[in-house]
Amino acid sequence: MSGASNCITSISVCSGILSGLRNRIISTNSAIVGGVDNCVCNGALGNASIIGAGDNNLTCANCTGILSGRRNNVFSSLSSVLGGCGNRININAGYSSIIGGKSNVINSNHSIIGAGLSNIVCDNSPHSSIVSGVGNIICTTSGCSSIVGGYKNSICSKLSLIGAGSYNEILVNSSASSINGGYCNLISTNSGSSSIVNGEMNIIGSPNSFIGSGFCNNTEFNSQMSSRVGVCYNKIGQFASCAVIEGGACNFSQSELTFIGAGYRDWE
Repeated sequence: MSGASNCITSISVCSGILSGLRNRIISTNSAIVGGVDNCVCNGALGNASIIGAGDNNLTCANCTGILSGRRNNVFSSLSSVLGGCGNRININAGYSSIIGGKSNVINSNHSIIGAGLSNIVCDNSPHSSIVSGVGNIICTTSGCSSIVGGYKNSICSKLSLIGAGSYNEILVNSSASSINGGYCNLISTNSGSSSIVNGEMNIIGSPNSFIGSGFCNNTEFNSQMSSRVGVCYNKIGQFASCAVIEGGACNFSQSELTFIGAGYRDWE
């Protein structure tokens, strides 16, 4: 063993510091391999945690690990941070992991963040994941949801998915919905089991609805089981259930069981 100014307290039975500078252990059966100013501080009841390297990393829960990086924190048991900077697994987020990136936060158990910047899994959203991206959020009570990547996408419903893109949103009470990509697409409240494949500024406001692509297409409230394939400014109005607009521009369906194939400013 080597290093300088490292400290293992008297309660830290079966613990060791291999090397480094100003590292501290206040935990049993724990280890710090190297680095600077790292701390394992589970206390007298803590057990079996490890910090591999890096600086200013902190773990304060049982059976946790920080492989490397700087200023990473773990406060829930059976959780880990593999690298990066300023990543944090908070209390009540056990069995979770952050692979890398910067300033990512997990607040729910059985969750994972792969990489990226300032991504957050909020409280009471277990079994959720953010693979990468910047500023993506899985909101409170949105368990079993996933954001693959992109910029400032958010999910506020269970069992939902955003693939990529930016500023896409799935709001509350819209479980089992998805947005594959695009920009500023929205699945509104109470619009469960709906999907937007791509495009920009498309809005779904009814359950069991679908927008394939395009720009500013809209499915209004109480138009469930309706769909639009593209292209722009197409609209299915309120109570127009089971309506379809396949394409075109500025088409409007306001009745149930109607179909518009394409064209411009067609009304049904």
